[in-house]
Amino acid sequence: MVLVSRDSALLGILAMRDTLRDDAREAVAALHQLGVQGVILTGDNPRAAAAIAGELGLDFRAGLLPADKVTAGARRH
Repeated sequence: MVLVSRDSALLGILAMRDTLRDDAREAVAALHQLGVQGVILTGDNPRAAAAIAGELGLDFRAGLLPADKVTAGARRH
């Protein structure tokens, strides 16, 4: 969400959302056929991550710092 203001007066609110790449569903399906189960590791908020993960049928961990992503990725191996 982005708040737009001028001189402390709220002019509007913009809601933005990530969108899937055109080939994302196909790529995830191909990985599933190979037996690869993915997880989304993101710095985004949980609500945004849940929306994208839900579209792809993946688990997710949100609100992560870069170092958290490395640690979480290393634990999955």
